[in-house]
Amino acid sequence: MFRHAERENTGSSNPPLSSRGLLQAEKLLEEIDLNVLPRPSKLLSSPKLRAQQTFLQIQNKLGVEIQILSELDERHNFESIENFSKRVKRFLNLMETQNGVQFFVTHLDWIEEALRLIHSDTDLLSERYQSWLPAQSMEFEIHDRLWVLQATRTCLV
Repeated sequence: MFRHAERENTGSSNPPLSSRGLLQAEKLLEEIDLNVLPRPSKLLSSPKLRAQQTFLQIQNKLGVEIQILSELDERHNFESIENFSKRVKRFLNLMETQNGVQFFVTHLDWIEEALRLIHSDTDLLSERYQSWLPAQSMEFEIHDRLWVLQATRTCLV
């Protein structure tokens, strides 16, 4: 689970990555090359440009196509908290049925909601997991619907 890399502060509702964000995206690819991150079998992204750009270099180098999923989008202004939570939960339930290494990139509000909903061996609501920087990630293994936390990573660029 990745938060998108740093975005431009353009005032746009769909801004691209900043120059620092592009470096963060490049760093993710380097971490795969160095076996710090596992090689993904799937890349799943929010429809927002900044999320897609976070995985674009991985797609280009590894040939794993980015799949755009509306379920990973940030909460919409018209969307109730209840409907947003249901959308996040649907995606988490889907992840629990998948095989292979799934990378997905989304937004801070989505991650905050997911941490509330994930059934984990770790207290994901503890203070240490509540601050998410751009390009930060959590790695899980899922066993019988239990999300077992393997690692947290902060992309320092």
